[in-house]
Amino acid sequence: MNLVQQEVVFTFENARYKEGADQKTYKNVKLDASAEAIKAVGQAISDLQGDGFGKVTLMQHQELA
Repeated sequence: MNLVQQEVVFTFENARYKEGADQKTYKNVKLDASAEAIKAVGQAISDLQGDGFGKVTLMQHQELA
C-alpha cells in the first residue's frame, strides 16, 4: 500500500457553535507529518479562535494497487 494523501478534521468546542462544536477539515496534510505536530496545529488554531480543542481525526488515502 502506498500513502497518497492525508486530511485532518479538527473539532472545536464553543457555546457559540450550533450543538456546541464545529468541525473544520484541512486537506493535503504532509505525508510525513507526525501525530504530535498535527495535534499541535489543532491546538494552536483553537487557541487563536478562543475555542476549546475537542478532537482530531486523521484520514489517510492509500493506493492499493
